[in-house]
Amino acid sequence: MFPLPILPENGPTFLISPSPQASVPSNNTPDDTVALATEAPAIDITNVEAAEFENLGSTLETIVNGTTTVGGQAFNLAQFHLHTPSEHRIADEYFPLEMHMVHEAGDGSGRIVVVAVLFQLSDDGATTTDLLTAATQNIADVEEPGTVTETAPLDFAPLIEHLASTPLANYTGSLTTPPCAEDVTFLVARQPLPLDVATYNKVKAVIKFNARFTQNALGDANLLDQTALANLVAAGAEEEGVEQSLKAVSEDESKVAAATNESVAAAPAPATNAEQLYALSSKLQEVDSAIHEIIG
Repeated sequence: MFPLPILPENGPTFLISPSPQASVPSNNTPDDTVALATEAPAIDITNVEAAEFENLGSTLETIVNGTTTVGGQAFNLAQFHLHTPSEHRIADEYFPLEMHMVHEAGDGSGRIVVVAVLFQLSDDGATTTDLLTAATQNIADVEEPGTVTETAPLDFAPLIEHLASTPLANYTGSLTTPPCAEDVTFLVARQPLPLDVATYNKVKAVIKFNARFTQNALGDANLLDQTALANLVAAGAEEEGVEQSLKAVSEDESKVAAATNESVAAAPAPATNAEQLYALSSKLQEVDSAIHEIIG
């Protein structure tokens, strides 16, 4: 049986905990209950020669402009950022990397749409999505949080074509990083794009682990609750193990003491000097009597 995990309290698992930077959303992302979008969004992103690429400490972010129309409403693309591993899972399968394209409503309502794109390592390890390779080309310049550089030229046409041809899961959730704002529309591409191993390793080396765990369906136990229970069980088992060890030691000590007392009780009491002299005298008398019998 594998040991139950004790997860760090400052990790992505606990992003719903109350804090000055994070709200406590009731509709959390990523969700494990989603439906397919009824219509594909209309996406228009202009290719650029270079874009700002920054290490925010929590993710790697690229600043780009574009428009995505969902349900007849236009949303302005502000940036896309990366998560390793993926935050969404398809049929319970997670992916090495996920990109979030974050849009804000153009009418000033504050509504947010996130288009999520999953990436899978290619079978040959070399086939890749040029957009991601170009976006992270200068990743060596932003290994430290707060550093900024530029991307290589970005061509969005293949990505737009992919999003127009693959089914999209659609649900309302929350941002996965503080402030974890709610009422966010998520569109998740159900088919992943290819990613080469070299690019993946470079991104992972900088981001490390920044994925929020899949959240519960309403009414089900959240992973946060499951983790808290696992920690309590593990701590209880450890405490019980210590108590049992102490009890065993105490029992062993009692057995040793009892055996010692029995040995002491069974052993003859040490003789005094007078008793020893008397016994010696008796032996001498026996020897003397035996000699006289032989002589006489």
